[in-house]
Amino acid sequence: MTRHCFLGLLLALLPLQAGAVPLPADPLVGIWGSERVLGPQVRGELTLVRTGSNWSARIAGFDVPARVEGRKVSVVFPGGELRAALAENITGHWIQPPVLMSGMKFATPVELRAVQPGVWRGIVAPLEDRFSIYLVVQKQPDGSVTAFIRNPERNFGNRMLFRVELQDRTVRFTSAKGDATFEGTFDAQSGRLSLPYPPFDTTFDFTRRDRSQAVGLYSRTPASGPYAWQKPIPEDDGWATASPADVGMDVQPLQQLVQRILDQEPSPEPAPAIQGLLIARHGKLILEEYFQGFDKERPHDLRSSSKSYASLLIGIALDRGAPFTVDTPVTSLFPEYKGKFSNLDARKRKLTVAHLMTMATGLACDDDDAASPGNEDRLEDSVPDWYKYTLDLPMVRAPGGGKAVYCSANINLLGGVLRNTTHTWIPEFFTQNVATPLQMRGYHLDLMPDGEQYLARCRTDGPTATRGGSMSCASATGCIRSTRPAGTGDNS
Repeated sequence: MTRHCFLGLLLALLPLQAGAVPLPADPLVGIWGSERVLGPQVRGELTLVRTGSNWSARIAGFDVPARVEGRKVSVVFPGGELRAALAENITGHWIQPPVLMSGMKFATPVELRAVQPGVWRGIVAPLEDRFSIYLVVQKQPDGSVTAFIRNPERNFGNRMLFRVELQDRTVRFTSAKGDATFEGTFDAQSGRLSLPYPPFDTTFDFTRRDRSQAVGLYSRTPASGPYAWQKPIPEDDGWATASPADVGMDVQPLQQLVQRILDQEPSPEPAPAIQGLLIARHGKLILEEYFQGFDKERPHDLRSSSKSYASLLIGIALDRGAPFTVDTPVTSLFPEYKGKFSNLDARKRKLTVAHLMTMATGLACDDDDAASPGNEDRLEDSVPDWYKYTLDLPMVRAPGGGKAVYCSANINLLGGVLRNTTHTWIPEFFTQNVATPLQMRGYHLDLMPDGEQYLARCRTDGPTATRGGSMSCASATGCIRSTRPAGTGDNS
């Protein structure tokens, strides 16, 4: 997506200084790092109070009235919103403002427990808008100086190598192909390197780092010796732990795998930056290791790996009697647009739910083609209604026909099908039918501009393999850390 493109992170595309003679960039050789927490500011203990027929809520110094309609309660703060259902304990979601990192809003589960008659309290823990950048500057055998960038939160920086030049206080980075240039400043006296990031309207200040100060750049710090398997620590999460021998596995290949991860050096090459590795067999957890500064509680961006959860939600809706099948024409499931469809032809009328699930819609939508009208980047470019925009795309071929094209907007349309046939806000449907049964916690669901959940990616607390019960869905409904009683299946 546009803001997610790391190349856009630094390509301010500033004009080159005419006649400037580059100086050796040797003073910049080394590791540089910058970390920023950009919000949100509103978080912490939320208190909801009922006094007679009046309701109010307090958090982070704000004290505002609450609105109650039937069994629903909503509270709007300057820096967030509560949307919940009234019960002995109040459960719902906290909706935070768009984060600068992606431009998306997120819905995070929240539970307020009754502490006395008419008073409920709970903790609001929105997704932290966290951004880290490491810049590795190296001297090459030919005397030139190059640099590559790594971002641990989203694993950005692969295949991007820049030539580095220094002119007075100006540092110039030029891509290997010479098609992109950006500039920053270097203060030799303070040892600070500064690079602007226009999308955030801010500047990142880099300082020199050694390995112990660059946790997200390396698998672990400090450098570890030979890895020796350790039994996962038992927790009250339903998972039994065991040794590989207990479940009929050899420990040596597991140790070799973890050692290879630990030995991986930072590089511009697209090597996988593994953040978590969990292995279970016969319902028993036998290995649990985390890397790149992550642990089982830190949010991890699932991205498109969570697209499969869209189909899961559709399957649950069908199992619960939602009035459609996978062969139902999609346009018939969006009555709010009846008579308003663009590019409606015989081919689009034959577009079914199954075609959405298999990305074989025939719509002009291709995430691998920047010029495609349905490319995911275009959804974020001030499109108010993402469902309508997708449905209005022209057809380039008949649906099906064995032709699948990777298109996030196709999968997201399944969210509209789910919403219109179950008449339920998707985060609520997900919580009731997936998160709660699987004992997930700490997840963050991406929301579209209209406040409905975006079903084409997902973010979760902890790497995609985690054991607790958290998840942070950056768009779709993915989840990672589900707890379940041990022995309920074979995880071989």
